[in-house]
Amino acid sequence: RVDYCLQKLEKFDGGKSKRVYDIITGEESWFYYYDPKTKRQSQVWVASNDPHPTKVRRQRSVGKQMFAIFFMKSCFNTIIPLENGKIVTAKWYANKCLTQVLKQVEKYRRLNGLLIHHDNAPA
Repeated sequence: RVDYCLQKLEKFDGGKSKRVYDIITGEESWFYYYDPKTKRQSQVWVASNDPHPTKVRRQRSVGKQMFAIFFMKSCFNTIIPLENGKIVTAKWYANKCLTQVLKQVEKYRRLNGLLIHHDNAPA
């Protein structure tokens, strides 16, 4: 892996080469979402001489969703949500994920010379 990275650094002249615009980088990430109380729901009655109550705890997240996110040096590319409870497999990646990413890239450039880097290292 180190040798491969050193080859690529040499090829891209340490980031000075225009070839860095040909790289698409991808990563999966969990996003947590909340259902915050409305202003009306969080109102409480307080006597005029009593201090206002303080919120000590942040509420727990309502849920979480995994997204595969792709971007290039020049622009953001695509966000692909994973179906709930599903994991990234080679079949999903090749058939659903990459087709959407490449379709998006084709809108503004040709696909030849494109390099895809996707970090799949465990956390």
